[in-house]
Amino acid sequence: MKRLSVLVLVVLGSVDAQAKIGGVSDAPAVRHRIELRKSRHEMSLGLGMTLNDAYTRNVLIRGGYQYHFLDWLGVGLEAAFGAQVKSALSSAIESGVTNSPEFRQEFPGKSATIPRSGLQALLLARASVVPFGGKLVVFGRYLGYVDMQVTVGGGMALVKGFGGLSNRTTYAVAVGGGFRFYPTDYLSVNLEVLDYMVPQYLPENRKLAPGESAGYVFPVGGGGSVPYRERLTQNPAFLVGVSVFLPMVVERGY
Repeated sequence: MKRLSVLVLVVLGSVDAQAKIGGVSDAPAVRHRIELRKSRHEMSLGLGMTLNDAYTRNVLIRGGYQYHFLDWLGVGLEAAFGAQVKSALSSAIESGVTNSPEFRQEFPGKSATIPRSGLQALLLARASVVPFGGKLVVFGRYLGYVDMQVTVGGGMALVKGFGGLSNRTTYAVAVGGGFRFYPTDYLSVNLEVLDYMVPQYLPENRKLAPGESAGYVFPVGGGGSVPYRERLTQNPAFLVGVSVFLPMVVERGY
């Protein structure tokens, strides 16, 4: 009888231990994890500049809104307004053409103005995915939370023309990503690189052939002109900014 009682206790203990082990293995890797983005509204403001266009620099002021349905997924809108700055290359080309004998003979007293364009305004719908994030710890000291986001979007662009190019409204596609640093649960400092792809007219490295037509031309004197063709241009922009998240109280995972 004693042997039977001992055997029953051993079996029951083994079953209970297996149940406890199974419960631990099925539990989440991190309990009560803070979800900084889930079910929160993000309002952002940023400043940046495009660098790829050889003829124009676009200084951008950007505002955005996102709603994060999940901790790793958000959708929203962004609007950007740009101020155009002539590049050093544009100034050098204009000076060289203006001072050429052919141009001075054909257009006496005039200055050459190279046709160019820039991003005056952007309105885009966007979606962002957060592939990873975690605590930032330096020399054992917790500084805050960091995440990486990947962004895609599309919408409209207002392209401002100079030197004979007209203003145009066209489509725009944005692809990029960046990092957010959270010193608090409701505020982040952002660093992003976004490539705004927009159709624009650009010059070809040749003169217009006799009888050839082009959308726009740049007279260079001596009866010659440089043709312009529409291309899908890449305008990578480096942006810094801040975001505020509402509500200020964050959710905790299971």
